[in-house]
Amino acid sequence: MRFRFDDITGFRRIVDFKDRASDTGPYVLSGNANFYNIMTGVNPIYAQNQLALSLFTRDASGTFSAYVGGVLQYTLSDVGNLATVAVNTVRFFQDDTAVGGEASAGLVNYIATWNRALTAEQVRLFDPTGGNTIVPERRRSRCSPRACCA
Repeated sequence: MRFRFDDITGFRRIVDFKDRASDTGPYVLSGNANFYNIMTGVNPIYAQNQLALSLFTRDASGTFSAYVGGVLQYTLSDVGNLATVAVNTVRFFQDDTAVGGEASAGLVNYIATWNRALTAEQVRLFDPTGGNTIVPERRRSRCSPRACCA
C-alpha cells in the first residue's frame, strides 16, 4: 500500500487485522515502523505528509515482515496469529475502540492484496505504477468503502 499521514506523532494505525477488537498490529510510531506491542523498526522511515510504499507479508510458517520503500524494517514470528485476518474484515488506518487518537488524516494512493507471501526480492522490485516487476499476479477484491475503510 502507498499512503501518507498528516500526523505521525505517537501511534498511527496502518492495518487492523482483528476488526477493531485488538490494539496489536502494524502502526507508524513517531516515524518508525511498529508492530504494537512487539517490535519497532530502528530508524524513522515515515515522514509527515510524504507518501510511503509499505508492504506487509506473512508466510505459511508465520513469519511476518514489514517493508517500507522495499527495505525490510522488521520481521517477527507470528506464533499467536496476530497478523492473520479475524472475521473476514481488514481495516486500514482505523484504530480499535479501546484507545483513542491513534488514527490520522492522510491520503491512500494504492492498496493491493496477494493470495501468497511475497519474497524479499519481489517486495524490493515491486512497482505499483506498473513498471518492470517480478511480482506474482495480484488478486483484487471489490469492497465498499464502509466495509474496508469505515
